Amino acid sequence: MRCLLACLVVLGAVSGARALPPILPAAERARTVPAGVFVEDPAGRGRAAAARGDTIWFGGDDGGGVAFEGGVWDWEAIVADPLQGWTRVDATQNDAVHFARVSASSFAGDPCVPMIENTAGMLWCGVHEDEALCRGYATGMGYGNDFRQSARSPSLAIDWAQEALQIEFAYFNDTEPDYDYTHIYVLCYDAGGALVEEHWVAGLTGVLGSAASPALFQQTIAAGTLSPLARSVALELRMVSDGGWSDEDGLYDSACGPFAADEVVLRVGAQPVVRFDFDDGPQGWDFAAYPGLGAYMTSIPEEVWRNWIPVPCGLSGRVLGFVDPQDRRHPGGHHEFGYSAPLPRGG
Repeated sequence: MRCLLACLVVLGAVSGARALPPILPAAERARTVPAGVFVEDPAGRGRAAAARGDTIWFGGDDGGGVAFEGGVWDWEAIVADPLQGWTRVDATQNDAVHFARVSASSFAGDPCVPMIENTAGMLWCGVHEDEALCRGYATGMGYGNDFRQSARSPSLAIDWAQEALQIEFAYFNDTEPDYDYTHIYVLCYDAGGALVEEHWVAGLTGVLGSAASPALFQQTIAAGTLSPLARSVALELRMVSDGGWSDEDGLYDSACGPFAADEVVLRVGAQPVVRFDFDDGPQGWDFAAYPGLGAYMTSIPEEVWRNWIPVPCGLSGRVLGFVDPQDRRHPGGHHEFGYSAPLPRGG
């Protein structure tokens, strides 16, 4: 049996978001779809104005997660699944780690070898050329949409009230200005090792420095600034991109990846300086794909969504929503899609 899938996509609102053209003209989006008609198209752009005699419609859930002939996805009749076979996906949940300690040999086959001042080792975030091409990146080596990647240093003991934290490192950043960032955080842990604060230090965006001529980051966190529960701290470099304009879609082309850092120096109060040059390895740093922002697609009953939408716009009964029904919100940067159960197709 061959099958088809339908798909819905939602992008979360972000401050200063770019305007994108609508998929359909306003007049066409405003029309209701008459019974037995998929989409009316008087302009004749390939959509039938009425259902042909040989057209078969599928939808709903047959109880086994498969749409059935004559069915409709209305999220009213719950056979086995409240979503009637639809699956929600958090597009901000990365499927691989793309932050690592690298050397020049790591870039074999890539169009550039962006080692900072020809260092023997450094931290680099990005996707190499071969993997980028396999993933369908329009401009090859670089970074993707909805990137959430992190590198975290070993932790250092601190007296939060008496000791300052000095941070310094050489770096380059090459991300879409004002939308994609490498954030600098100080992570604070209590005496039991539990995370008690993510202290944001700075956000790097646009083109800053280069492999040949790196920029220098220097910042001091004053004593008494961090959480009173903090007993140890770690530095985190967190590269985050939004849902568009990256090497993946080709609308932004980073030269050699979004971010790299070397010669990281940390000093707590008057304690000895801790230096990471990465020449012989990661030197205790951890790398991870940061957790996604969440998937919220769910079936929402009318008595709930009526409290949010005073003018129902043709909606009735249960609807499929991409918000958290508990607070009617979704996080900034939210990017989620849902796809239907398979549709049986003969032949």
